[in-house]
Amino acid sequence: MNASATDIRNQTASFLAGRISLDDFEDWISGNTWDLRNGDPVAQSLASEIELRLAEYSSSHLPMDQMLEEFRSLLSGFLIMNIRLNADPVPSRTGGSIVVESARAMVQCGERLPLTVYA
Repeated sequence: MNASATDIRNQTASFLAGRISLDDFEDWISGNTWDLRNGDPVAQSLASEIELRLAEYSSSHLPMDQMLEEFRSLLSGFLIMNIRLNADPVPSRTGGSIVVESARAMVQCGERLPLTVYA
């Protein structure tokens, strides 16, 4: 069965509300979103974002509280994440330079791809 974006949001909300366990949520996501290649692009995007967070959590790269925050952000239509930037120093008007190593970004999860990033 290919899940719709609404189905994915509903299951995510159920997990966040404590109505289903993390194991049950992971099982539902993997069982219902594994073949979305030809489906709804919004459902594809949501499933990919959720699967990435679950993988990061299971490999101890993402703490549970941050994963939950990012799932809540997905439900609200915006995903807030920390991003790492690799950039050359930017000259400033005062003669010095600015090096941006990381930033907090808000990514709008809308009905169209690609996603828009606000930094």
